Amino acid sequence: LGGLGIASLVTGVALGISAKNKYNAEFDNGHCMQDGGVSVCNDDGLRNQSDAITRANIGTGFAIGGAVLATAGAIVFLTAPRDTVVIPTASAGAGGLAVVGRF
Repeated sequence: LGGLGIASLVTGVALGISAKNKYNAEFDNGHCMQDGGVSVCNDDGLRNQSDAITRANIGTGFAIGGAVLATAGAIVFLTAPRDTVVIPTASAGAGGLAVVGRF
C-alpha cells in the first residue's frame, strides 16, 4: 500500500515536471509569446500547451492519490499489532536464533 503510494507520488511529480517543460518549450520554440502577461499562441502552441496542462492535471491526480496511499500505508504499518517470537534453533552442526514476526 505504502510502496504503491510512493510510486504514484513519484509518477505525479515526474508528470508535473514533464508538463512544465512541455509548456515552457512553446515559448522557447516561438509558438507562444507573452503579451502584457497574457500568453498568445499559434495553433500548434495552443494545442501543445493544452496537452501540457492535461498532463499536469493527470500528474496532480497521481500525486494526490499517491499521498493518500502512502499515508494509508503508514497508518496501517504503524498501528498494526506486532507479534514477535524468538526461537532457539539447533542442529548437529550449527545453532542460533530464529526471529519470527507477524503483522
